[in-house]
Amino acid sequence: MYKWKNLVLVLGFFVVLFCVNDTVSASGHVVFQIEVTPGFAVSIPDILVFAPAAPGQTVYQDLSITVWSNVGWELIVSSPGDVLGEDGSPASLQSGLEVRTESDAWRQVVGLDRIVKTSQRPTGPEGTQLSVPFRFTSDFSDAPGVYTIDVQFTVVPEI
Repeated sequence: MYKWKNLVLVLGFFVVLFCVNDTVSASGHVVFQIEVTPGFAVSIPDILVFAPAAPGQTVYQDLSITVWSNVGWELIVSSPGDVLGEDGSPASLQSGLEVRTESDAWRQVVGLDRIVKTSQRPTGPEGTQLSVPFRFTSDFSDAPGVYTIDVQFTVVPEI
């Protein structure tokens, strides 16, 4: 009989503990707010090499780039205008470098901002690959040599 009393007492203790635990607990809810901002990325090669150009000759080269954006976007090509000679010192090219814009017009790049793609849709995670055409026409006033021009690509939200 004593064993039954102990067993009932132990079972009763656990029932009370279970009931008390259930009535003492509390719960709550939280709402998470997450903001996703416009984001852009562009991948371009480090260098674009044109074929050699004799005076009066025009050489063409396309640059393949990839753009990622989660909003509508535009692509701007610009250059600060610094033309450097083989030794890294400032140099001059009379003809200059041109880019073909979305309107199919060739425009000087050096010293100006040029919008080359407009009204582009969000790309998704795979990005969008583009080919941007450039050309250079050599002039008889251009000294023979290898020149470099720094060109920048900027992706901006569509206005």
